Amino acid sequence: MLGKPKPFRIRATPQVNRQKHTSCEYRGLTGVTPYQLYWRWKSRPKRLGRPSIPREHIAFIRRMSADNLSWGEDKIDEELRVKFGVSHSTRTIRRYRVRRRPRSDGQKWRTFIKNHSHELFACDFMTQYTAMFTTV
Repeated sequence: MLGKPKPFRIRATPQVNRQKHTSCEYRGLTGVTPYQLYWRWKSRPKRLGRPSIPREHIAFIRRMSADNLSWGEDKIDEELRVKFGVSHSTRTIRRYRVRRRPRSDGQKWRTFIKNHSHELFACDFMTQYTAMFTTV
């Protein structure tokens, strides 16, 4: 009987036998190898996409949208054109505008049910289907 063949295994040899010089010799006072420096440089964050608008424009957009609540993107764009001589898209102005929370004047559904529970006698939101798939 031959049996199962044994899997091929590679034996690891000690570090000293494989390489004469280790990376420890190249570490300077920083304790970083040139290989690590290269990959830090290679993996550095890159500025992708469209460049952002100047900070003074962003501050102006925020100030105008906070001071004038009724102004939309178009009016703020006109003011940017007058003051700085540049025009930004409405999407860019919308991104940097001060966000206002919508007023919650109306009552929520739970409050409505609580307020009118003495007047409601039954509420059925289920739908019943027959054998011919018509609703009852």
